[in-house]
Amino acid sequence: MKLEQAQAIVSTVVAEAPGPVSVFVADRGGELVAAATMDDAAPDTRLNAQRKAYTAARSDAVSTRALAEKLGSKPPAELPRRPSGGRRSRALSSNATAS
Repeated sequence: MKLEQAQAIVSTVVAEAPGPVSVFVADRGGELVAAATMDDAAPDTRLNAQRKAYTAARSDAVSTRALAEKLGSKPPAELPRRPSGGRRSRALSSNATAS
């Protein structure tokens, strides 16, 4: 993914965000290409967005929802348990979209 494309994605997410978010855009290998954290975004949204971008890039899922549905077929004991705390984060990879 080119830097210009990643920056355009970041700009679009920031412009359309319903509230303060962090957005990370990763290439297909999960490496960071561009990122932004809006004013007043909770500090943990940065790490959440980074992890989401990496996971999306490294999986074959095209969205967070698709990844959740894929994981939904696994028994609960196999799924990691992490409370979201109601924080907002956005992450994009070259093969995924924000959800």
